Order: sequence, then structure tokens, then C-alpha cells
Amino acid sequence: MAKNEIAVRFTEEQYFTRREVAEALRTNLIDHIWSEILDYRKQFKTNIELTDLYNGMLYVTSCSSFVENYNNLNAELQRYSRQLSSFEKGSITEYSIIRGILKEELKSVAKCLQISINDIALDKILDNECDNEIYRPVENYYRALEYVRDTDIDRIDDELLATLYQILEGDNELIEFYRTSEIDVAQQKIIINRTLNGVPANYIERMMDQLFGFINHSGLNYLIKSMVVKYMIDYIKPFSKYNELIGTLLMNAIVKMDNYLDNIYLIPFEKVLVADQKLLNEYANECQRSKDITYYVLFMNRCMSEAIKYQNDEIVRYQVKATKETFYRPDEEYFNEIEEPKKETIVSSYEKEVQSQSGEVHETYVKPEPKHVEEVKPEPVKETIKPVQEEKPVVKTRVEVEKVAYVVKKDPTIDERTLKKMENALLESDPLINKKQAHFYVRHCALGHFYTIQQFKKAEGCVYETARTSMDNLAKRGYYRRENIKNKFVYTPIDKE
Repeated sequence: MAKNEIAVRFTEEQYFTRREVAEALRTNLIDHIWSEILDYRKQFKTNIELTDLYNGMLYVTSCSSFVENYNNLNAELQRYSRQLSSFEKGSITEYSIIRGILKEELKSVAKCLQISINDIALDKILDNECDNEIYRPVENYYRALEYVRDTDIDRIDDELLATLYQILEGDNELIEFYRTSEIDVAQQKIIINRTLNGVPANYIERMMDQLFGFINHSGLNYLIKSMVVKYMIDYIKPFSKYNELIGTLLMNAIVKMDNYLDNIYLIPFEKVLVADQKLLNEYANECQRSKDITYYVLFMNRCMSEAIKYQNDEIVRYQVKATKETFYRPDEEYFNEIEEPKKETIVSSYEKEVQSQSGEVHETYVKPEPKHVEEVKPEPVKETIKPVQEEKPVVKTRVEVEKVAYVVKKDPTIDERTLKKMENALLESDPLINKKQAHFYVRHCALGHFYTIQQFKKAEGCVYETARTSMDNLAKRGYYRRENIKNKFVYTPIDKE
């Protein structure tokens, strides 16, 4: 086999490391062959505006295998997006599928955190009813994921990172942000082929500032960008814990910032957390040595493509199952349902005798005479006077109201197009509310009416905790007044005129 053919094979067909090439050729004497492979790859080299600890420029190799893997992933994502958007918003089908997807994501998080979890615990987390401290880290990740979903992200910086880290910590006050201690210091003293398990603490802030600049200004495709950022978080390890989770949360935030999908949190980035970690670490170390992070990106690309393909197949299986349950019924059940009851035939003894003599059978229907029913007069009802009970006073609790710039009053004759304009006007006038809150308010702002958290949850297709915080924010902003009636919070619009 010609050397150039070997270079093409281990670049275009499969992007192998030096060790994998040696195993495929069954020899360790590949110095010259490996040089030929590296020379061939140089023509596809693309710098990505990031450097490592020693200011070496990182790059990817945009060969045909790289492009093909990306195209396959993008095609699966497009199909995934279409399938998710095909369900009626707020329907039971959409609710069941989204809930199943979220459970799979949280199972991956639990496995990464080495927490054994079951469906009952996952249901409680999704319903905001988790009362077991063992599952609290998984719940905190879900709350951080919700924060990414519900926040309008136009920039990713240390402020967003601090918020996510604080949620993962359980909303505890942050004593420290970036780590101040070193990781595996002894290992980092190796001079030849040195790889780092986290950069030295005094370099973290500089490298994170460089990473934020890359995220906010690089024109790299959002999917490739998110994978590069995951690599850099694994490389820098800016925190003393939760680095893996911070990496996947930032991947979600990058896709949200690029406005690619409405349900970005349903992309199973978390599957990377439970991939073959031994192989992933090998690729990460190879990236450190060569500055070529193509190995890492391709590995993540394959993981993501497999996870999304599995989700697509699960959605199809669910649709088939739901269709069968709706339209298929056994024949016996169907005929039992449509069979008309037989009419009772009453034949006199004389008619029976005539029929038996003639040999012919004639059905004769004789209408039974109505029985005489004596009229029963109702007994006079004695009036009883019940003592009037005093109504218990309604306890009202108010949320501190901030000044707002714009309030709409719902008119039942307004069409959907006008409601959309009102929604946009509300968002422009008050940047402290999000799209879901504006969407709900302009459609539920009739004076004298009372609305609940459950109504918000059903109308906007979100979980209870998001609905609760959204309604409280609208009350805080002065759109609703929150009241406690019969141990239940309700919200009534405030007339500003």
C-alpha cells in the first residue's frame, strides 16, 4: 500500500491516533508513516482562535471524515427538531415524550455523579417534590438546566457561570469561585509528553477570559463550538468540582444563544458524561500533546449522533404505540359494542298454536298494557332554619411590587395577531420578564379574574417550579397581585389606571 494511501485511509476514512495506526498496521515502527499522515493532514488544518497553557494554537482538521460526521449529526438534529415541533403544544403526547427525554438526561447526570436513581425519584425531581438529600445534586442540575432554558442569553461570561455554579451548589453562598488548589501536582512535573489534569490555579482566570471571548465572538459553527468549549472546560478544570456538569450546561447555553432550537435543553448533551471515559481521556491527552482537538470533537460528535438517533427512534416508537392504543381494538370488542340489543317478543298461547299448525313462525309484538301506578303525594317539607356561619376572613399575602412600565388589559375580542403585538410590546417595555411570562400575561389579564400556577404550567408547557417562579416574577413586577385563598396561591391582574 502506498504511503499516501495510508495517510488518506487514516485521515479521511478514520481519523486515527498514532497508537490506533500502529494497532491497525500491527507494528510499532511507524515513525515515517506517521510523519506522512501528519503532512497530509496539514492541508486541512484550521485554527480555532484558542491557545493552550503554553500559548500553542489549537486547531481542527477539516477533512472529509470531519465534515461527514458533522453533517450526519446535523441531519439527526434537524429530524429531532421536526419531530419535537410536530406535537400539539400542551398535549399529553408532547408532555410524555419531553418527560421521557428529561429522565434519560438526568439518568446520565446521576451516573456521572455515581448516584443510583430510579423513575420514582426522577418523577419527584421533575415535579419539584424531591425530598431526599441523596438526589439533591441531580435536582440542582435540573434547576440549572431550567435556568438556561428560561433565560434570554445573548452573552456567556463569568456572571452566567457563577449563577450556574451556585445553583449546582444548592444556592449556597459561594465562598470561592475558581479553584485555588492544584490537581495532581506530582503528575504535572513530568517533562516529556506532559499532559495536564487541570491547568495551574493562577492561570485559570486568564484562560477562562480567553474562552469567553471565543464563545462570544468566534464564527465557528455552534455545534463544533460547543464541543470545543467542553474540551476546554475539561482541560482547564476551573472549579474544584462539577466541571463535567458545567461543561454540558455551557453546551446548552451556546446552542440557546445561537437560537437554534426552542427546546435546546432536550438535546442530550448529557450522554457525553457516560460515554467511554477511558477512550475520551486518551483522545483528550492526544489533543494536549498535538494541539489537534479533532480527536475529541469527532468522539463527541459520534456520541451525540448516537444519542439523538436513539431519541428519534424512541419518539417514533412512542407514536406507533399511541396510535395503536387509540385506533386498534380487537374484533370481538368491536362487535360487542355495535351489536344492537334484541327486542323482546311477546306471543299469546293462541298465536303459538296457530303458528305450530301452519308450520310458519311469525313474530308478533304485543305492546304490554301500562300498569296502574298510584299517585303518591309528597309529604310537606319542613323548613329548618340553619344558623348562619360567619365567613372566615380571606388572608391575602402580597409580593413586593416593583415599578413597571407597561400593563395591558385583556379584551376578549382581541385576535391572536394583536395579542402577539401586545406580547412583543410588553417584552420591549420590560426586559425583566421572559417570553413565556409575556405570552401568558397578555392572554390572562382580565380584571377580576384569578389565575393559578397550574394554569401557567399547562399553558406554557413547563414544570411546576418554572411556572411558580414565573408567576411570582409577574407579581413582583406589578402585573398580578398574589393572594392566598384557602391555602392556595392565586394571581389577579392589577388595574394600573
